[in-house]
Order: sequence, then C-alpha cells, then structure tokens
Amino acid sequence: MAMETPQRNGHGTLVWEENFSGAALDENTWSIRQGPTRGCVHWYTDLPKNVRVEDGFLVIETLEKSVEEIIALAASCPDEAWPEKIRELGRPEKIREMGLGYTSARIHTKGKKPVLYGRLEGRMKLPTGQGLWPAFWTIGEDIGEAGWPACGEIDIFELVGGKGNAKDGFGDSETHCALHCRPEQRPKLNYIVLGDTRLEQGKYSDDFHIFTVDWTPEKITFFVDGKAIKEIGIADVPEFHKPHYVILNTAVGGWPEPPDETTVFPKKFIVDWIRYYR
Repeated sequence: MAMETPQRNGHGTLVWEENFSGAALDENTWSIRQGPTRGCVHWYTDLPKNVRVEDGFLVIETLEKSVEEIIALAASCPDEAWPEKIRELGRPEKIREMGLGYTSARIHTKGKKPVLYGRLEGRMKLPTGQGLWPAFWTIGEDIGEAGWPACGEIDIFELVGGKGNAKDGFGDSETHCALHCRPEQRPKLNYIVLGDTRLEQGKYSDDFHIFTVDWTPEKITFFVDGKAIKEIGIADVPEFHKPHYVILNTAVGGWPEPPDETTVFPKKFIVDWIRYYR
C-alpha cells in the first residue's frame, strides 16, 4: 500500500512510499499496462500469475507460453489496457510473426504519482538469465503528446540478462543506468548509457539491492547500494525538467538476445519497497 505521510530525513521529505503491504496493488498508485512491446517476445498481462502482491513484496513473474496462448490473451485484452499504436501487433498473424512466447508484467504510476526532481529509490531482487530485461525507470508524463525520446527517460537500472547483448555486453552480474532524450541533446550528455555496476561475485538474482536516482534541476546522479555510479549535468536539457512517471517491468528479448536453453522459467522480479523524497 502506498503511504503519503510526510517525513523528513537527509533525503528531504518523503512524498510517498510503496511497501506492498496490502492484499493487491494499490490502484491509487499503480496501473497495469497490457499487450506486446515492439521488438520483444513477451505479452504483458494483468493476471495474478504475472503480477501480484505476495508476502509484502511485489512479484512480477515471467512465464513461458505457447503462441496460441498469447493469441488467446490478445483476443481478450480490453482496448483501454494497451496503447492504440501497438494494437496492430495483437493480430494473430503478427503474434506468430514476432514469435511471442512469454507472459510478463509492466506496472506504472502514469497520471497518479508524478515525480519531478528529488530522490527515487527501490529495494529489489532481479530476474537473471538469457533474454531477461528487467528495469526500474521513469518516462515523461507527456509521452502521448511529445513522443519518445522527446518525453525524456531515466533508467535507474536495467539488466540485460544472460550473456547480454552481442554489441553492448552486460549480463547477469551487471546493471546499468541511462538517460534518453532527443538526438540533438545527446552531445550535452556524452552518451545515453551513463554507467554500469558489476558485482564482485554472484548475480543480481542472488540478493536484494537498492537502486537510487537523485534528480535536481542541475544534475542527475545514479547509485547502487549507496555507491554513486554516475553524475551528469542536465540543466539545459528540457526532457528532464517536467514530470515523469515510474515504471517497473520485465521484458523478454528486445535488447538482450532471446532466451535459450539455459533460461529456466519462471523468473521473478521481486520488489520490497519504493520511496520518493523531495
């Protein structure tokens, strides 16, 4: 359940926190996006087997499914649950063409809990394995009008699972942070992928870690387990001076190469809490 009791500490005033202490997701804070993602091989659902609150944690569970099961989900998906611009991808022939074979979940705070500047952090245990792509991120509330990347995007963490991506690398023991904005703004940011964190041993699925972004009008700083990873100036980048909303999801395929025989499903993305200070 999301709480909004103002508290002060070294990070500022606690504006809201989500401890997932209720029996279900708090609908005053979270919405569930359904449908496919262009370039990936999953279908997002609102089914409890894919997204639920359990024993005080948010669980996003990724499952392997047949193409025919995905087609059945598409047929029952209400129009308001997924963006109109991707509904063409829900046609049976497109599902077969894309090879969709997994269900997962994506939740967000759009229109409910905007964030602009301040400190946003969460304690999480990540799913790992070839093809898994979990993330904790924000995107501009104006994405419908401005489009991407003009809306702006802050990737507090992404993990590109398994052997990662043939071009960029990464993998189960490494997360990275990034900013996305209009191409003409990128020289001011150096490069959109701003920093990465490799564990000395083990994988990000072995234990919980705290992922944090500090966001001021002058700069954005990323942390993992309290260690600063990257700081970047954003004073003259308009994408980061307007309200964003929070997203938690696990994608399959897309940036990472698809799952292979080494990826054993189900996979769980487990979130203990989210806190937003300002």
